[in-house]
Amino acid sequence: MTTKEVNTKTKDKAWLLNKNWQNATIYSTGKTSMYFAWGFAIFWNLISTPFLFMIAKEIVEKQNYLSLFALFFPLVGVALLIWAIRLTIAWRKFGQSPLTLDPFPASIGGNCGGYIDLNIPYSESNQFMITISNIYSRVTGAGKNRSRSERLIWQDKLVGYKEAGYSGTRVTFRFDIPSNIEEIKESDAVQKGNYYIWRLNLFAKLNGIDINRDFEIPVYKTAELSKNISNRMVELSKNITDEIETVAAKKLLNLTNDSYGPKIYFPFGRHIKTSIMGILAGAVFAGGGWFLIFKEQHHIFGGIFSLVGFLIIFLSIFMFAKSLTVRKNYIGEIVATRRLFGIPIKSKKVRIDDIVKMNKISNFSTGSGNKHTEYFKIIAEDKLGNEILLGEDFKGEGECTAAIKIISDIFAIKIK
Repeated sequence: MTTKEVNTKTKDKAWLLNKNWQNATIYSTGKTSMYFAWGFAIFWNLISTPFLFMIAKEIVEKQNYLSLFALFFPLVGVALLIWAIRLTIAWRKFGQSPLTLDPFPASIGGNCGGYIDLNIPYSESNQFMITISNIYSRVTGAGKNRSRSERLIWQDKLVGYKEAGYSGTRVTFRFDIPSNIEEIKESDAVQKGNYYIWRLNLFAKLNGIDINRDFEIPVYKTAELSKNISNRMVELSKNITDEIETVAAKKLLNLTNDSYGPKIYFPFGRHIKTSIMGILAGAVFAGGGWFLIFKEQHHIFGGIFSLVGFLIIFLSIFMFAKSLTVRKNYIGEIVATRRLFGIPIKSKKVRIDDIVKMNKISNFSTGSGNKHTEYFKIIAEDKLGNEILLGEDFKGEGECTAAIKIISDIFAIKIK
């Protein structure tokens, strides 16, 4: 095909510049992820295995027991090998799991819909969560210090509608993608340097190994709607999703009652896994800094490593230690109290009758591999502009929306 033919073909269809987006059938990135996992695991273990001999020498000859912190790197290598093996088993079991988009491409201001055919026997008990994310991928650093990172822009999720399909199970879905959010961007068909991508993820807990499939899909401002996905499927999917979000929100709110009425409690220790990993990572940085300062006499680099390590440890402990209590007092006010390890450090209150807004605020997002989770908090605002935190750590906008409804009901908050 000549350059002129390519330009003509892609003039109003930029997605055709990507060889994977020539038609409505999109294949998952499962095979690519499997190859990457094996490559990274092998590379990491080749680099980290010598640490085992260095650690033994430091302990036996120098009694330097702080060098045990370096065991972190070989242990990560073992975890990476397990990860690669699991991805290989999943690929052999589930295969490519093709996605067919309706419309094609998916549309900002319209729908992202379609179906995924899975090599899984149909079962009424299986539940498939579909997540769509708009992501900004960028390169930071220069030369050998270049690295790629991702920032979540917008996300939505729902439970797919499942039915028996040709290959086992077919999962159908349909999202509405808003056109009034300025941050949402179209897909970049040519992915070089910094670019925007749309990623669709399908996840389900199954007997044996779970299915976790990613698809990079074309999303453009065509305002097209799905033609072959029934409203009945969408409504059933939405109802199930709402039920799941409500159950999750109630669990997180931890509702009880005291002498004045309902009380919400977000206990400390909610982020125990993240906190432990953060403390371990911080200890490795701090230990490396100590080694550079006192053993290698590299005071500047050692100081930077130590400072970063102690900062990570401090933030991890804070995340573990913080709790929040939200309750009603005897004069009709909502009182929110922040505590660290159960010790009050901050308290705020507003009159219930004065509340005019309940805002969903994106607090932070976390990323692990290709998976991103956006966390929200709920801020109530009164007619004088005073704000009070009523809840935090809600996974996704849907769960936060369900929590707002529950909080409004239990505290009789009426927004006019």
